[in-house]
Parts: sequence; structure tokens; C-alpha cells
Amino acid sequence: MSERRRILQDEVAAITTEIADLRDAKFETDELRATAEERLNVLDARAVEILPLLERENTLDARLASLRSAVVTDRCDPLSGAHGAAALPEPMCDIRGIFTPAAGMRAGRFIQQVAMRAAVPQSGSNQALEGAELTAIELYTSIINQISWKSVAMQIAQVFTTSMGRLTLPKAGEVEADFVVQGEEVADQILETSGVLVTVENAMASIPISNALLDDSPVGIAQFLANAVSTAFATKFDSTMFGGSSNVGIDGIYAGIPSGNKVTLGVSADATVADLVNTIGKVDGIVDQTAWIVNTAGWGDLMHVAGAQQGTIAVGGGKIVPTVWGVPVFKVRSLPANVRALYGDFSKTTAIAHNGTGFTLTAAKELLIRQAATLFVANQRFGLTNHDTEDLYVSALIKATS
Repeated sequence: MSERRRILQDEVAAITTEIADLRDAKFETDELRATAEERLNVLDARAVEILPLLERENTLDARLASLRSAVVTDRCDPLSGAHGAAALPEPMCDIRGIFTPAAGMRAGRFIQQVAMRAAVPQSGSNQALEGAELTAIELYTSIINQISWKSVAMQIAQVFTTSMGRLTLPKAGEVEADFVVQGEEVADQILETSGVLVTVENAMASIPISNALLDDSPVGIAQFLANAVSTAFATKFDSTMFGGSSNVGIDGIYAGIPSGNKVTLGVSADATVADLVNTIGKVDGIVDQTAWIVNTAGWGDLMHVAGAQQGTIAVGGGKIVPTVWGVPVFKVRSLPANVRALYGDFSKTTAIAHNGTGFTLTAAKELLIRQAATLFVANQRFGLTNHDTEDLYVSALIKATS
């Protein structure tokens, strides 16, 4: 599909939805009804213009497909540059969530449409018209990529996509292996299983955007909104994993670590090599995806002791993070005040579930009319559970308070 055809189809879809919504809407005042009629006239005129253009693009795409099939040999298609392989789809954004120009333009136009439709109340209310909550795939992909890039929790926990409000993860006990003499039977084992429940909740963020930016820069508003939303959600996901959330009854990961898995520094003592070694030694040697989670003071402790052993490593599709003794170090701001560092395999202690179709975007122009801005509200379905912290998967380096 050509870029021009895709843009025209997006516009036709938006026009179709808006015309249907305006025709079904009920207006309490003549002024609102007149505004809707004017908008219908504009949409109708644009539909008359755009339909022949889209039909021509459809015809050209069909003719191009016929031409391609005519020049394919048994070796390769000279137009595709690949041996019988279809062309790869155009990327929407990179791993960091930065839009391509074309995808950014489409996402920006979608945001403009959401804002524009929010100006016409439904049944005399201040709510956006039904359907304005739908989001463009480009915008969602950019936000999810940026959350995965920015959030420490999304990089070190087990992450699942679900369409349900709850996700139960099987948790198996240990299975032992042994040698068996030829001809004898292997001993039966009773595998004890239990489930880890992750409840998907609504995480929301509101973002004001100036109307001037909305009018002047489709690509700019798409990147700005994606950056703002992803930063808000990434920060919340991290603070929930490490500090908990009383709103939804989630305890931070430190709350479940038993006292035997903690190494305590004196009130005025600096960390030593022995302290770090003891912290590492409290974690089961079988874990293989260990990481350090530190706050600013904890990072200072690691550098004071093991600065000469610092290196870097690429994670998450190319993100560079520091390492100490070969183990990646992630800096966060949401550890409890007395906790300097956590160490362990967090894929075994934390499960994250997010709804792949659970992102919505709504807008309201009236709330910020004095600031000449539109308020956007983003909602993402997200759940997190810290579990198995009582096992030997994670330890803590803490500072005594007295």
C-alpha cells in the first residue's frame, strides 16, 4: 500500500466516523446544532473531493501489483530486491519510540482529530463524542516502545500482554533430576504448583497541549504527547514495583524481603567490598539474570567500592547501562529511604501485565480554555505483582536509621 493511499484511507475513516457521530448526536441548543451542521457541510464537501482520489490510488495499487507479477522470474523479483520475499513493512518508530516522519504525521493528525471532535459536546455534556477514545497504532507503538525503553521495571521483570482483567501465572516447585540404573524406573515426583495473580488496573495521565502547537505541528504534537505519556507511565510503573501503591494495594518489592536477606550498614559507615559480597551471596546461585537496583546514594556506594570494576553493557535493544563486576546497574528514585540497593533476579520476583489494546486517548477543550490549550487524558491498562521475594532471589543493602 502506498503512503498516499494510507493517508487517504485514514482520512476517509475519520470522516466516516465523524459524520455518523454528528448525525446521531442530540444537541440542546440551536447554536450547537448550527455548529454541527456547518461541520457536516465541510465533511461532505471533503468526502466528494477525496473519494475519487482514493479510487485512483486503489486502481494504481492494483495495476502496480499486476506489473510486479509480470516481471517476477523464478529467481527473484527485480523490483522488490528480494528473492521472492515481500517488501518489509515501513517501521513506525525506532526502539526508543522516535517516530518516522510519515508515522509521526499520521499520529499527529489523529491527535488533531481527537482534539477537534472534543469541541462538539454529546447530548449537551462536556464529553468527547463516542469513538474519540480510539487511538492510532503509530501513537500506541511509540508510547509502548518508549515505556519499555525508559522503565526499569519493564526491563527487568517478566512482562506479559493480556486482554483480560486478571492474569494467573503458573508457579512450579523444584524438579529434581537423578541418574537411573538401566532397567529401573525413575522415581515419581509430586510437583506442587500455585498461581501468581496479576490484576490489571487503569493507569491514567493528563497532559495539557497548547492549541497553537496542535494547529501548527502534527509531528511535533505526536512526539511531545508520546514522550509525556510514556514518561508518566514509566515513572509510575517503576515507583509501583519498588515503592508500592496504596491505591491498588500493591506492596513494593522491598516489603517482602526477609530480614535474613538484608545487609545493614551502620549509621555512619560506608559500604565495603565485604558488604557488597555479602549482599550478592544471599541470593541463590542458580539465578542467571541478576541486576543491581540503586538510588543515588547506593550508586555512590557501588562506585566507592567497585569503581575500578565499572563497565557498560547493552540491554533492551541497544540501551547502554553501567555494570559493576559484570552485572548491570539500574538507577531509580523510588526505593524506600533507608534502602541503598537491591540485588537479584527480578524476573523471578515481579510480573507485569499490560493490555495490548487497553490504551485510550480522550480530549477536552473547555477545561483549559483560558490557557488556550487542550487537555488530553491517556489511560493504559496495567498490572504488577511482586511475588516470591521470600525466596532467595533478591537481597537488599540498607542503611541503619539509628
